[in-house]
Amino acid sequence: VGSMLLSVSHSKESTTSSLRSDSYIDTGWSIAHNKLSATSTLYVHVDGMNDVFSAWDGGSEHQYTYIKLANTSGTLIVDTTDDILVGDIKDAVGSGLSSNEYGFGFSHTWKVTAANCPDGTSGVNTFDIWSKQPTAAGGGTTFVSGTMMVWEIEE
Repeated sequence: VGSMLLSVSHSKESTTSSLRSDSYIDTGWSIAHNKLSATSTLYVHVDGMNDVFSAWDGGSEHQYTYIKLANTSGTLIVDTTDDILVGDIKDAVGSGLSSNEYGFGFSHTWKVTAANCPDGTSGVNTFDIWSKQPTAAGGGTTFVSGTMMVWEIEE
């Protein structure tokens, strides 16, 4: 017997304010999924765009943006990876630019087993995207509209 799709959730995400933080902060992008089965696996997916900007006064020649999948308190979902790089721009002051801003499309899917769901093996589970922008003194990121989806699969 193969895998069976039990349920799908979808959300549209709005553009954020400019985020500037050396440690992880909540982007405001979130999805709640009503988990039907206590044994199913959730696949949490994000598609989006982010604009990375910098004036290069933070002491680094790169401005990075990272994301992670977290619960509503910002705790990394167990068995998922943080520090997923979704944007990197390099200092171009030597080329005559005092500041830069570039847009990056990004897409990522996390596998979350029933045991690692943040709010229980069944019922409503909420997943948030958190981000950090190391060398935040130099710049940061604006997340531009995106989507999130959860596929619930009985495997």
